Amino acid sequence: MDFLQKIIRWGKEEDAIKALLLQGSRAGNAGFDQFSDYDVTVFCSEPSAFTDVENWLSQIGDVWVCIKETIRVIYLKRNDLWSVKFRANAMHEFLLQMIQWHAETQKNWKEKSEPLGKNMKLWVDSATWNALQEVFAHFDVQNSWRALFSTLDLFRRLSADVARHLGYDYPIAIDKNMSEFIVTLSESS
Repeated sequence: MDFLQKIIRWGKEEDAIKALLLQGSRAGNAGFDQFSDYDVTVFCSEPSAFTDVENWLSQIGDVWVCIKETIRVIYLKRNDLWSVKFRANAMHEFLLQMIQWHAETQKNWKEKSEPLGKNMKLWVDSATWNALQEVFAHFDVQNSWRALFSTLDLFRRLSADVARHLGYDYPIAIDKNMSEFIVTLSESS
């Protein structure tokens, strides 16, 4: 059974699911390739049952990660630089949130970081500031791969530290799966 059939079967078996909508390249007539993901919108009567926890994903199959934003890796693999740069903004928003949380955990939540990264150099540690020098790319494929790996490294370091500070386990297996996948894509470019 292919992955789409597993999603459909899962949706039919869940009472809370009212409709599933396939979007993106797999839904259109333009075709898709081996890098195309499954963009599925779930309409349900109990949204929190699917947004607050992710254990339901295992009922569908081997899902590596569930995200609400598009990952720019596939566009980079396709050399679609405009889409890479456009989607990098969403990725940088996630990174900024983690930078803020990290800075706030370092001060035991007693000081709030400034919004939108304003005056960031004043409230982040020097290692984070130095790492940030590498997360932005030129309009170029190789430089975009370099920036992506720098962003992932920084996000991993910060999020592992924040998770530890808050008493959570860092999702090492998900990180490993996604990182290996991204490395494989970059090496075949």
